[in-house]
Amino acid sequence: MYRNILVATGGSPWSNAAVAYAIAIAARTGAALRVLTVLVNPGIYANPDVLGGTEFVVDIVEKDGQELIARVADQAAQAGVRCETFCRWGGVPRSEEHTSELQ
Repeated sequence: MYRNILVATGGSPWSNAAVAYAIAIAARTGAALRVLTVLVNPGIYANPDVLGGTEFVVDIVEKDGQELIARVADQAAQAGVRCETFCRWGGVPRSEEHTSELQ
């Protein structure tokens, strides 16, 4: 039925529920799981006082993202699910820009 399942996670309770559901579906169907987390600029770069620490902040965000998807990969492995992980820098679309589509 399914060969590949893509799930995005950010570590919130909602994305953790999506990950658990994706792992369950993959385990039942034999599908491979692909896990994505989007690393987001925390916004403090705009403050001139912290520009010198930019590299440090980027390293922390990347480390947190890698740890997050490593935990998901461990959960998948415990369920016997093949898993591939991805960390990508990007941004979350602003919800206001899409509200007109929902009305």
